[in-house]
Amino acid sequence: MATQAQAPLNRFMSQQRNLLAFLLLAMLVSLLWTKFFQDRAKPYYEVSYSIFADQLEAENIRSVSIQGLEVKGEFRSPVDIAQEGREQSLQANRFKTQLPSFQGEGLITRLREKGVQIEVEKPAEGGAWRFLLAMLPWLFIVLFWVYITRRTAQLQGG
Repeated sequence: MATQAQAPLNRFMSQQRNLLAFLLLAMLVSLLWTKFFQDRAKPYYEVSYSIFADQLEAENIRSVSIQGLEVKGEFRSPVDIAQEGREQSLQANRFKTQLPSFQGEGLITRLREKGVQIEVEKPAEGGAWRFLLAMLPWLFIVLFWVYITRRTAQLQGG
């Protein structure tokens, strides 16, 4: 009689272990995905608009990508950039900066005069869509968890 009562309990414990193993595996896959498939390019270093303007006048900017008021680009030769919290400056080949809202078309003209390759990207989509898209895998995990716990409760007769 005791073995018949323990059978649902053993089945419940086995399902809990399987669910825990699945969740751990899902977290491991997620961690490995972000580790190996994230942007592997060299980082963009934040520079002031003044440095950007000085380097543009010195014809030391190879290319820029403009998205809204953000500019990302590459220098022709490395530039020393002072970083907060560090005593030594670092050599940066790539940069990003924020444009003033009153910049206008004058910047594009200056970039073209200096022989800079210009790429304009559409502004990023709203943050709400990005958030919802990022939360989608977690929604599936939670729904799966609810399904498993309800199924377990049904098997136990609850």
